[in-house]
Amino acid sequence: MNAPLPTGIARHRGDSPDPLGFDALRALGVDRAQQASGRLWTDYNLHDPGVSLLEALCYAITEDVFAARQPVPTLLGLQPQDDDAAWERFGLSHRERQEPCRPLSERDWQLWLRQQLPQARQLQIRAQQDPAGRFQGLWTLSLQDRGDADPDQPGLLQQALKAFWSRRNLAEDLAHPPQALQPRWIVLRQLRIAVTGERELPELLGELLQRCDDCISSRIPDSPEQDLLQPEGEFSDGPLGRAAHEEELQWLESRHPVLHPADLARQLGGLHGLESVEDLRLDLPPEDQALADATLLPHGGLQRWGMDWALRLRWPERAADLEGWTVLKDGAAMRLELGPLLAELQEWRRVMYMRRAGSGGSAVSRAHLQTWQGFPAEEDLPPLPARREDHLPATAVLPALYEQALQTARDEVPGLRAQWTGYRALLEQGLLQVQVQREQMPHLYALDQPDTRSYWPGLPGEAQLPGIEALLQTPPSQLPPGGWIDDDPLERRHRLLDYQLALHGEVLDHGLLQGLPCYFAPAAWSLHLLRLKRSFAQRLPRLTQERHAAPDYSRALLDQADNTPPLQERLSLQLGMLSGHSRLLGRTLAALEAQHSASSPRMALGEDQIGRLQPVLDSQSRARPLEGPTLEQRLQQLGPLLRRIGADTDCLLAALAPQRFVVDAEAGESGPLLLLDDSGRAAWRLAAVPTREQARNLAHALHELACLVQLQGEGLHLVEPLLLRPCTDGRSAACPLPEGGVQLYLVCSGWTARGRDERFRELTQALLRREAPAHLRCSVLWLDADALREFEARWQHWLDLRRRYCQALLGGQAAPSLCQTLDQAAEQLRQCLETAQKSGRNAADEPPPQHPRARP
Repeated sequence: MNAPLPTGIARHRGDSPDPLGFDALRALGVDRAQQASGRLWTDYNLHDPGVSLLEALCYAITEDVFAARQPVPTLLGLQPQDDDAAWERFGLSHRERQEPCRPLSERDWQLWLRQQLPQARQLQIRAQQDPAGRFQGLWTLSLQDRGDADPDQPGLLQQALKAFWSRRNLAEDLAHPPQALQPRWIVLRQLRIAVTGERELPELLGELLQRCDDCISSRIPDSPEQDLLQPEGEFSDGPLGRAAHEEELQWLESRHPVLHPADLARQLGGLHGLESVEDLRLDLPPEDQALADATLLPHGGLQRWGMDWALRLRWPERAADLEGWTVLKDGAAMRLELGPLLAELQEWRRVMYMRRAGSGGSAVSRAHLQTWQGFPAEEDLPPLPARREDHLPATAVLPALYEQALQTARDEVPGLRAQWTGYRALLEQGLLQVQVQREQMPHLYALDQPDTRSYWPGLPGEAQLPGIEALLQTPPSQLPPGGWIDDDPLERRHRLLDYQLALHGEVLDHGLLQGLPCYFAPAAWSLHLLRLKRSFAQRLPRLTQERHAAPDYSRALLDQADNTPPLQERLSLQLGMLSGHSRLLGRTLAALEAQHSASSPRMALGEDQIGRLQPVLDSQSRARPLEGPTLEQRLQQLGPLLRRIGADTDCLLAALAPQRFVVDAEAGESGPLLLLDDSGRAAWRLAAVPTREQARNLAHALHELACLVQLQGEGLHLVEPLLLRPCTDGRSAACPLPEGGVQLYLVCSGWTARGRDERFRELTQALLRREAPAHLRCSVLWLDADALREFEARWQHWLDLRRRYCQALLGGQAAPSLCQTLDQAAEQLRQCLETAQKSGRNAADEPPPQHPRARP
């Protein structure tokens, strides 16, 4: 792809002709002409008009074949130097965007957190297990904060907490806030080394102390140049986006609770300017000798950490700290200037601290912490190439020989020029379409183009073919654009998006939704599914790579697309829902109920009256909720009617079927407009309208309102029961999982037409079982209008408290009153979920009522 592209068609060299080249195509055309001509004779020279057209066609096909052999990025107008946004515009992502994933194992977390917190010491993250040895989703995180931190910057504990929340997976959490390990100081009591004299002694001793400090504190040397500059072919998947370095692998293997002197010797191996280490001893300061039994081991090792402490090397601060140090050069002990040496060692330590304070991990890990900003806006990208209007006909490059002969014979053979122009038009029409479609490929595959066209038809005009308009029976302005195309543009758009998704091993099959209750007219439904599929392709890296990602509750969740769990958004797109982000689903019902007063009772219908009922709407009528008036406009328009029928979801469900709107055939023009219920023997009296046309308009408006309310009322909530455990005692274990061991709840609207349909519920359950992480036990809850209203009130309350709690932890510590309030809200939400689960289990033997439109 990086090789320069040819600017023209190269002349063929070799014995065997290109099967798709000009020579082979001309020979094939002549052979077919000979077979069709029978006994007729021709010399196949340029003055033969048929041969002239044949050669023009062969030249044009050769050019099209040459263009088709170009790399796909070239056909899309992409260049190797284009940025990621230009490539993602066509659903093409670099491997650095596709392959990295979130941390899963302890090893993943250790390496990833090490990149995010390069200054952390004794970093430990462990998975808690139950007595049977099974992971329950809780992690413990402990580390030693830097001692001389900048007071204006958040501490490492808060940074670690924020990093974990930004990368955690569904049904996982920290068992308690990160634990700060207090430093237990040790000193380098005795040191005897031999040096070569190739480096300044303070610099050598400073690096030696730094390596000992890293080894004691379980740190590895920083290597930002290795993180940012990866050799070609070294890329692999995982949370780092690359293979682990040898130093990182050794660091993982050396994380042992006991520190041996040999560990320090290995750490100092290869130090430039150091010839040998003859003696090296660590000891506790005099003020900490009482802790020797818990720190110093009989075999010379040291206990690296305890319950709330961890070892830390104290750098020399006084001249007495260097009394046991001996530096040999050429076998003789060097005289150490203690005062200047101490000052230079402290300066070395300060420089190293400032260097590490400015580091922030690798480029891949920094990208992981960035909030996903959505698909790049159109104004941030270069405009797509426009269609050329200067189409050059293939016959325009024919030799002048035939044109001269045609001019001479025009008077002798009437109509010859018109015949020639007609033949040229038949040829150029096809060639023009091929060229136009090739030029429009960027518009066809660009995911940020809302245009639903998949063909760009055009006719050659007078500028390209003089005399063509005189042969047209219909003026070009009156010809239907693309009327000759027998392929549905939306279907072709769907096929192209399927192809783009297949490049990533994905498929978005909406065929399973056919036959289920629908809120759209057929054409609007296909357009709606096309928008969903395009949105799926735009957000594919997030929806695929981070399918198991959990939201960050330290940030707002509702109405925030970048904080919605990708699994929730993925399921919403697969189920054909209008919106996939987290939002309150009861808002539409609340807006509707604000218009209501007392509910209007249904009136029973007699047998004679039932026989006289006539529908006012066509049974095939469908609404266009995305193209018609908004919900607020419909509520304002139908305010008087809604105040009469009351807050009745059954009425909304019945209004979804257009054939339910009926009038009495014998009541005349002013008969009341009725809406039949499920039984067909009772109805709501909507209004007394003077004419059938007004009845039809009112029925259609209420039908569209019912479609819009249920469409906007559909959605999902993902709830993690693990996060509902008590937090009052920060060190307490997690509360038992809810009944049945559910680790993930999917809360859905059960009051809508699709939510009540058993087939839709089974499809939702099957998709959740397929898309959710395999190790999680998931449950789907279908809530009616009242239960959904109660759940969302408690859910919103808990989200607000949880965000305040997280922000308090990031600021230092959460107040006990806030923890207690959060625990109460969590308990209420947990009871609400368990009640809904029990009621759903009791009603499992009786399938929910189906709307008549869903019945076979």
